[in-house]
Amino acid sequence: VIITRADQLLLSKKVSYNKSEQLFTAYGNVEISQPGVTFMGDKGSYQSETKQGQLESSSYVIAQRPAQGKANQLSFKPGHIAMQNPTYSSCPASAEDWVLKASEMNLYTEQGYGDGKGVVVYFKGIPFIYTPYLRFPLNDDRTSGFLLPEVAYSTHNGADISTPYYWNIAPN
Repeated sequence: VIITRADQLLLSKKVSYNKSEQLFTAYGNVEISQPGVTFMGDKGSYQSETKQGQLESSSYVIAQRPAQGKANQLSFKPGHIAMQNPTYSSCPASAEDWVLKASEMNLYTEQGYGDGKGVVVYFKGIPFIYTPYLRFPLNDDRTSGFLLPEVAYSTHNGADISTPYYWNIAPN
């Protein structure tokens, strides 16, 4: 099934439509595309008037970042993507050098940032750092905030951990 409406696209093996609610329910290889983002999953629903939807066993691609990931459950509306047990990476899916995994994550695409709870950063498949909360950029805009911690060790001083803070006080 292929359904288009203006800049929206819904592809699936099977779709039912509730005309009074303008709600599409799709089953099997579901793909929902809107400008800048594509969602894929096994089963989903989409309200075409409000551009809101949800998917189960899903993945997503954000073209303007570029970024991609997966989630057990994903819900979206213009400017916001909420996910349960997601991954997020700006690396291509075929070569994910680093990946964020979290218990829940929100991407605020219009504001240009994402945040996650219970986040583990993986590098080349190895867990690198855990944080109970992490806010990260979705674009190249500068913003104040803590940077990733720096860890060092020497035989003279032992372990040293520092958490640098970036203060965006001027555009230069």
